[in-house]
Amino acid sequence: MRRVAILLAALAGTLICSALLVREVALAASRTVVWSAPRWWHDLLTAPAALAALAAVAAAVLGCGCVWLALRMLGGGEPDDGVGIELGSDESSVLVKAEALERLLARCLADDLAEVHSARVRVTRRGERLVTRTSLTLNATDVRRSHARARIVIDRELRAATGLGAGDLTVEVDGLLVGRGGAP
Repeated sequence: MRRVAILLAALAGTLICSALLVREVALAASRTVVWSAPRWWHDLLTAPAALAALAAVAAAVLGCGCVWLALRMLGGGEPDDGVGIELGSDESSVLVKAEALERLLARCLADDLAEVHSARVRVTRRGERLVTRTSLTLNATDVRRSHARARIVIDRELRAATGLGAGDLTVEVDGLLVGRGGAP
């Protein structure tokens, strides 16, 4: 909910700044255009140059901040999400790149489960548990059974590689292939 509120605030700020820019461009384009502004706007434009420049810088920073927030929210996830998974204690630890675990799991799913045509895996760590998101293309099969089998493979491989279980697992089926050999 917080992300939605921040995104809406950022988009609203961006729209307001864009409307102000359009107004100024329209006024500068033709002297016949009449677009009355509120009193505070007139006072700002007739203010000393230093005050007007300060207001312009503040508006530019606010606009850039709104665009940055909007892009960050649309990008989803935290910037460090999925970079690596640290294992061990404070004195001795190992950083396992998430990419390495993701490649391992995708390969194991394709090798161990005959119905898996292709797999993409995303592994992140949230606190003391792993969060695994898997996208599979399957030959036509019972999807619930494939989900259970995929969980067993992912849990086994993650325990062997990290000592941690699969934790939260989401399996998305992005394609079901039909026909001989899984032809679409």
